[in-house]
Amino acid sequence: MFSAGLRTVSPLPSSERAIPKCPEYDRLTACVQVILGHLVHLTTRHLEVFQSGDYGACRRLDKQLERVMSEQERSLGALRKHLKEHHCQGRKISG
Repeated sequence: MFSAGLRTVSPLPSSERAIPKCPEYDRLTACVQVILGHLVHLTTRHLEVFQSGDYGACRRLDKQLERVMSEQERSLGALRKHLKEHHCQGRKISG
């Protein structure tokens, strides 16, 4: 960027300018990614124990999956709220 009188002019079109980083957005998206990865692991394990016929383990994993799904819903809700309030990163999450 360079200064032209009193205003700053960017040589790049607005669509190519860097979006300022938002630490809270980064923290929230990292949290969602960790939880989703945990869900992938638990779901895979759930399928394995179900297929093996270990219904006791299946029931325990089912309860754990319910807790992690609740965490996932809360974390996505926090991300949606942050995006709505701060408009950072220029991204939208539907819901």
